[in-house]
Amino acid sequence: MKIFIKFSEKTRMLLSILLISLISISVNAQRDTTKIEFKKKKLFIVEGETHKKQAIENLEKGITTFKAEIKKSEKEIETLKLKNEELQKQMQTAASSTDSASIERQIYVNTEFIAANEKKITAFTKGIVDIEEGIAEIEKELSYPVMKADSAYNAYSIKNNKNFDAHFAGFEMGIVNFLNPSMSLATDNQASFMRLIPEKSFSYSINLFEKSVPITKKALGLATGAGLQWNSFALTDNVNLYEDESGVMQAETIDPAVMDYKKNKLNMAYLTIPLIVELQIPLGKEKIYISGGVTGSLRLWSKQKQKYFENDVKMKNKVLDDFQLTPFRYGTTFRIGYGDVGLFANYELTSLFKNNTGPELYPITVGITLINF
Repeated sequence: MKIFIKFSEKTRMLLSILLISLISISVNAQRDTTKIEFKKKKLFIVEGETHKKQAIENLEKGITTFKAEIKKSEKEIETLKLKNEELQKQMQTAASSTDSASIERQIYVNTEFIAANEKKITAFTKGIVDIEEGIAEIEKELSYPVMKADSAYNAYSIKNNKNFDAHFAGFEMGIVNFLNPSMSLATDNQASFMRLIPEKSFSYSINLFEKSVPITKKALGLATGAGLQWNSFALTDNVNLYEDESGVMQAETIDPAVMDYKKNKLNMAYLTIPLIVELQIPLGKEKIYISGGVTGSLRLWSKQKQKYFENDVKMKNKVLDDFQLTPFRYGTTFRIGYGDVGLFANYELTSLFKNNTGPELYPITVGITLINF
């Protein structure tokens, strides 16, 4: 049993236009994939040439399909016209007005299908023209000089002659500590209840967005963007942090015999936006980069997280609060690296706590950039 599905005229047109658009998008995607500007000449990687040839083959198959659809429509139009001629003859010998009306409806339906097929032919004909233009452009690109992928010299030349691209986006981790207002490491008395276990206090950053603004074409430029930063301060003392009636942060000391915290951390997350000046110096196959600038950070959340054991059962406490932490802070950053690996140092110019609500401490982070996006 055969099942015929009839589409309306508008549906047929939309399907045709959609198919043509998809093929046009495919042409553009192939066109932009592997073109490289080098000394005012256009070069293509060998793998890109293979993709382009494959694209031409696929597009030629599309033309074949379109032509087959056109022939099918032309045949259907011819058949429908013959049917209408036969129906016109039947009209002349119709026995009643009812029969005439039925024949007229059939002629009308056939005429509508003829018009729909004619529009379909027009759409597919235009599609063939668009595809042929796309093939011509790809063939033109294939006539440009080709750079072999295994050429170390060419790979080096292109990499080191590309436009300025900064080094902010990526994953970073570092060790955190506190400086006092004199810019030396805070003493235990100055840190007060915020005394840290340095080897367990870390900062993690995922810098997701980066915008490079060249000052010169290749060597000097600005960088900005946005990233997320997490600070995890491991507290030395067995304390609970709280805010007293006057809004000052205090620490309640807990007897370890009652509750011994195996982990006692103050964690916080920030949205960070930098403005950095970066200098790049070609060296070998990569570049040395040196950069410095300022950062602004907005606190997103903060919490005290504790772990302890009660009757050999692991217990957890989490207290979500602002802890009188400065909601917005600004600081400086310095970075140096080679290729995708680098070192960084961040120093906050804003105290960790709001004025007169806690010890005056300025976080400093030193670490490594592990991945450059």
